Amino acid sequence: MQVRLAWVTPERRAAFLEEAAEAARAAHAAIVFVYEEGTEGRDREALALHPDQDALVEAVAAANPRTTVVMNVGAPTLMPWAERVGAILLMWYPGQEGGWATADVLLGRANPAGRLPVTFPRRAEDAPTASPERYPGVDLTARYDEGIFVGYR
Repeated sequence: MQVRLAWVTPERRAAFLEEAAEAARAAHAAIVFVYEEGTEGRDREALALHPDQDALVEAVAAANPRTTVVMNVGAPTLMPWAERVGAILLMWYPGQEGGWATADVLLGRANPAGRLPVTFPRRAEDAPTASPERYPGVDLTARYDEGIFVGYR
Protein backbone atom coordinates (compact mmCIF):
# COMPACT_ATOMS: atom_id res chain seq x y z
CA MET A 1 0.00 0.00 0.00
CA GLN A 2 1.25 3.49 -0.83
CA VAL A 3 0.04 6.89 0.22
CA ARG A 4 0.98 9.92 -1.84
CA LEU A 5 0.34 13.45 -0.66
CA ALA A 6 0.57 16.26 -3.17
CA TRP A 7 -0.07 19.95 -3.23
CA VAL A 8 -0.81 21.86 -6.40
CA THR A 9 0.68 25.32 -6.14
CA PRO A 10 -1.31 28.33 -7.34
CA GLU A 11 1.22 28.75 -10.15
CA ARG A 12 0.75 25.15 -11.32
CA ARG A 13 -3.03 25.53 -11.06
CA ALA A 14 -2.84 28.61 -13.34
CA ALA A 15 -0.62 26.66 -15.75
CA PHE A 16 -3.21 23.85 -15.88
CA LEU A 17 -5.90 26.41 -16.82
CA GLU A 18 -3.71 27.87 -19.54
CA GLU A 19 -2.95 24.38 -20.91
CA ALA A 20 -6.68 23.62 -21.05
CA ALA A 21 -7.38 26.94 -22.79
CA GLU A 22 -4.60 26.32 -25.34
CA ALA A 23 -5.97 22.85 -26.11
CA ALA A 24 -9.49 24.28 -26.49
CA ARG A 25 -8.23 27.08 -28.74
CA ALA A 26 -6.66 24.50 -31.07
CA ALA A 27 -9.72 22.22 -31.14
CA HIS A 28 -12.84 22.31 -33.32
CA ALA A 29 -14.96 21.84 -30.19
CA ALA A 30 -14.23 21.40 -26.47
CA ILE A 31 -15.88 19.27 -23.80
CA VAL A 32 -15.43 20.01 -20.10
CA PHE A 33 -16.59 17.52 -17.48
CA VAL A 34 -17.54 18.90 -14.06
CA TYR A 35 -18.78 17.08 -10.99
CA GLU A 36 -20.10 17.57 -7.51
CA GLU A 37 -19.26 15.11 -4.77
CA GLY A 38 -22.66 14.10 -3.43
CA THR A 39 -22.91 11.92 -0.39
CA GLU A 40 -25.41 10.58 2.06
CA GLY A 41 -25.44 11.86 5.59
CA ARG A 42 -24.47 15.49 5.08
CA ASP A 43 -25.85 18.48 3.25
CA ARG A 44 -24.05 20.40 0.56
CA GLU A 45 -22.49 23.61 1.79
CA ALA A 46 -23.44 25.54 -1.36
CA LEU A 47 -25.01 25.15 -4.79
CA ALA A 48 -21.74 26.09 -6.47
CA LEU A 49 -19.19 23.76 -7.97
CA HIS A 50 -15.68 23.91 -6.60
CA PRO A 51 -14.26 27.25 -7.80
CA ASP A 52 -11.51 25.49 -9.78
CA GLN A 53 -14.15 23.82 -11.93
CA ASP A 54 -15.94 27.09 -12.69
CA ALA A 55 -12.57 28.66 -13.57
CA LEU A 56 -11.83 25.74 -15.91
CA VAL A 57 -15.15 26.12 -17.72
CA GLU A 58 -14.63 29.89 -18.01
CA ALA A 59 -11.11 29.47 -19.44
CA VAL A 60 -12.12 26.83 -21.98
CA ALA A 61 -15.29 28.67 -23.04
CA ALA A 62 -13.30 31.89 -23.54
CA ALA A 63 -10.89 29.97 -25.79
CA ASN A 64 -13.52 28.04 -27.77
CA PRO A 65 -17.15 29.13 -28.23
CA ARG A 66 -18.07 25.55 -29.17
CA THR A 67 -17.69 24.34 -25.59
CA THR A 68 -19.99 21.71 -24.13
CA VAL A 69 -20.12 21.15 -20.38
CA VAL A 70 -21.04 17.67 -19.13
CA MET A 71 -22.28 17.80 -15.55
CA ASN A 72 -22.07 14.82 -13.21
CA VAL A 73 -24.00 16.25 -10.28
CA GLY A 74 -26.82 15.01 -8.09
CA ALA A 75 -28.73 18.21 -7.46
CA PRO A 76 -29.26 21.75 -8.76
CA THR A 77 -25.93 23.45 -9.29
CA LEU A 78 -25.02 27.04 -10.09
CA MET A 79 -23.64 27.61 -13.58
CA PRO A 80 -22.26 31.17 -13.76
CA TRP A 81 -20.82 30.33 -17.19
CA ALA A 82 -24.07 29.01 -18.71
CA GLU A 83 -24.49 31.90 -21.16
CA ARG A 84 -20.92 31.46 -22.45
CA VAL A 85 -21.00 27.77 -23.41
CA GLY A 86 -22.61 26.17 -26.43
CA ALA A 87 -24.34 23.32 -24.59
CA ILE A 88 -24.82 21.82 -21.15
CA LEU A 89 -25.45 18.11 -20.74
CA LEU A 90 -26.71 17.06 -17.32
CA MET A 91 -25.84 13.40 -16.80
CA TRP A 92 -26.61 13.34 -13.06
CA TYR A 93 -24.67 10.40 -11.56
CA PRO A 94 -24.83 7.99 -14.50
CA GLY A 95 -23.26 4.91 -12.88
CA GLN A 96 -20.79 2.42 -14.31
CA GLU A 97 -22.19 2.64 -17.85
CA GLY A 98 -22.15 6.43 -17.69
CA GLY A 99 -19.14 6.77 -19.98
CA TRP A 100 -20.91 4.90 -22.76
CA ALA A 101 -24.17 6.77 -22.18
CA THR A 102 -22.38 10.13 -22.26
CA ALA A 103 -20.53 9.20 -25.44
CA ASP A 104 -23.80 8.10 -27.08
CA VAL A 105 -25.39 11.47 -26.34
CA LEU A 106 -22.36 13.52 -27.38
CA LEU A 107 -22.00 11.57 -30.64
CA GLY A 108 -25.69 11.81 -31.50
CA ARG A 109 -26.49 8.12 -31.05
CA ALA A 110 -28.97 8.90 -28.24
CA ASN A 111 -31.36 11.76 -27.67
CA PRO A 112 -31.01 13.56 -24.32
CA ALA A 113 -34.63 14.71 -24.37
CA GLY A 114 -35.25 14.36 -20.65
CA ARG A 115 -36.79 17.13 -18.60
CA LEU A 116 -35.45 18.50 -15.34
CA PRO A 117 -37.35 17.31 -12.28
CA VAL A 118 -35.91 20.22 -10.27
CA THR A 119 -35.19 23.91 -10.80
CA PHE A 120 -31.63 25.09 -11.37
CA PRO A 121 -31.49 28.67 -10.07
CA ARG A 122 -29.60 31.31 -12.04
CA ARG A 123 -28.11 32.74 -8.83
CA ALA A 124 -27.75 31.42 -5.30
CA GLU A 125 -30.03 34.23 -4.12
CA ASP A 126 -32.86 32.72 -6.20
CA ALA A 127 -32.90 29.49 -4.18
CA PRO A 128 -35.48 29.07 -1.41
CA THR A 129 -32.72 28.48 1.15
CA ALA A 130 -30.61 31.49 0.21
CA SER A 131 -30.76 33.10 3.64
CA PRO A 132 -28.80 31.62 6.56
CA GLU A 133 -32.00 31.64 8.67
CA ARG A 134 -33.44 29.01 6.34
CA TYR A 135 -30.26 27.03 5.76
CA PRO A 136 -28.21 26.02 7.63
CA GLY A 137 -30.06 27.89 10.36
CA VAL A 138 -28.99 30.25 13.12
CA ASP A 139 -28.35 29.02 16.65
CA LEU A 140 -29.41 25.50 15.65
CA THR A 141 -32.80 26.75 14.43
CA ALA A 142 -33.85 26.69 10.76
CA ARG A 143 -36.90 28.60 9.52
CA TYR A 144 -39.42 26.72 7.39
CA ASP A 145 -41.55 29.61 6.20
CA GLU A 146 -41.95 28.94 2.49
CA GLY A 147 -45.51 27.70 2.86
CA ILE A 148 -46.62 24.95 0.47
CA PHE A 149 -43.11 24.86 -1.06
CA VAL A 150 -41.49 23.52 2.12
CA GLY A 151 -40.38 20.28 0.43
CA TYR A 152 -38.68 22.07 -2.45
CA ARG A 153 -35.47 23.05 -0.68
